[in-house]
Amino acid sequence: MAKDGKRARWREAGEPLPDVDEYLFGNGLSVSDYSLSAEGVVSFKDKAGREFDLLIDHPRLEAAIKERLETLGAKEAF
Repeated sequence: MAKDGKRARWREAGEPLPDVDEYLFGNGLSVSDYSLSAEGVVSFKDKAGREFDLLIDHPRLEAAIKERLETLGAKEAF
């Protein structure tokens, strides 16, 4: 966390992003655990089957995640 208590954000356009596959699948989830709605909302199911929206506070990372999920064939709904 940053000094002011807020989460640190990627501010620089040239700053490298985290590895998208590690970001999405590093905790044991698979592409079948994700959905990408027509409106562009990325959702996932945890191991207990609960559904969540993936909140991404960086536009470049969000675009990279959506592109990767589309490439892998993420479904539109659970």
